[in-house]
Amino acid sequence: MPSHDLMILRRAATADLSPADLAELRDLLDHAYDDGFDDEDWRHALGGTHVLGRIGGDLVAHAAVRPRTLWLDGTVRRTGYVEAVAVAQPLRGRGLGTALMAEVADVIAAEYELGGLCASAPAMPLYLRLGWQQWPGPTHVRTDDGPVPTPEEDGAVFVLLPPGLRAVPGTGLGCDWRDGDVW
Repeated sequence: MPSHDLMILRRAATADLSPADLAELRDLLDHAYDDGFDDEDWRHALGGTHVLGRIGGDLVAHAAVRPRTLWLDGTVRRTGYVEAVAVAQPLRGRGLGTALMAEVADVIAAEYELGGLCASAPAMPLYLRLGWQQWPGPTHVRTDDGPVPTPEEDGAVFVLLPPGLRAVPGTGLGCDWRDGDVW
């Protein structure tokens, strides 16, 4: 690992990443997630804008912002959904995640109506500190048979809302169906 903390951030679409970039990214993600990062998680990370953080040429941080549809109290919202947020374990606690997520917020503000993500318990304080709101209402996934509640995700879903839009307790938030973790 590099010995200094000057992280250079770069935005890139998945299509602009080389096979070597993708292999390096998968390696970072495989090592960053204690609870495992599987092929479904990998697929969820692809197809959007990547924010890549490098120190001394080494990839040390990553977040992907993918287009997704969320339903906020029944209203369709074009959402920048954040996936595969990671900072190399030896470099955690040095502000790299904060810098990474500030860049993610810029991507969301420029391209989407709102931001969304599903957070692990250890990451929740970071998102709260950066202005993300823990969703106070129930969550659900939209299926061909209608909405299916996702109570196991309640409390883990966060939104980054533009001025004038607020998270109202009791208001439903739904996501589109996908394989693997729906949130």
